[in-house]
Amino acid sequence: FGGYRKHKAEWMARNKKMPAGLTRIFGKIFKPGKGSRNSFLGNRRRQWEKWVSGIALSGEERYFLWASMQSTDDVKQLLNPQLGNGFDNPAEITINDMNDVLLADMKMVLPGDMLVKADRMSMRHGLEIRTPFLDHRLVDFVFSLPAGWKLKNGTRKRMLKDAFRNDLPDYILNRAKKGFEVPLWAWLNGPLFPLMQEILEDKLISDSGIFNPASIKNLINQNRSNRPGDAPQTIWAIMVFLVWFGKYKIEIR
Repeated sequence: FGGYRKHKAEWMARNKKMPAGLTRIFGKIFKPGKGSRNSFLGNRRRQWEKWVSGIALSGEERYFLWASMQSTDDVKQLLNPQLGNGFDNPAEITINDMNDVLLADMKMVLPGDMLVKADRMSMRHGLEIRTPFLDHRLVDFVFSLPAGWKLKNGTRKRMLKDAFRNDLPDYILNRAKKGFEVPLWAWLNGPLFPLMQEILEDKLISDSGIFNPASIKNLINQNRSNRPGDAPQTIWAIMVFLVWFGKYKIEIR
């Protein structure tokens, strides 16, 4: 239904709702890597940085940039040069319109992120959950409709809101979207700092052969600053990967 900020950003990019001159001004003000998720203003800056970086890209490149924590170039910097040189976007997608963006989310973000978290956490606590909006008949029907109905005039989930306007109060229909963010920056600089040091220890990083030790050090230093950008999320992803990698000892070719 087009409910995320990245969907509205894509709609704005396609409908030229941000004047080119204003975009250039913001591009000079907001340098990459200065924003942060740790405050309202910092998060707004982070979002503007992504907007400015993606507005001139192709639909496919913009999708991966706006759906990812790191750009392809940033990921290459984190990897061992021998691996980084061969790294590219992880899937072939074609983005011609807004429905293609929503389809890419359904194929990658849902099964690779959102649904697997919901399934594991619910089963961990013995809960049976349902996802009624993923009924295949509803999905097929909604994808058959014009994308303009879903982000009409840039309003996210416009069609869904219109459908339930007479059944739900305004404070439900119009409340801000709220994600399930956790304070990673505070945790990694507090109670999880020893664990981060243990997992990202130089020898373990070097022995894995996957990451560039110097880049990991820079990432840790960035996370210790007041403007960590996406460093906390990236560090956490690397920590989880290394624990998994250490358990299964997969050979990287």
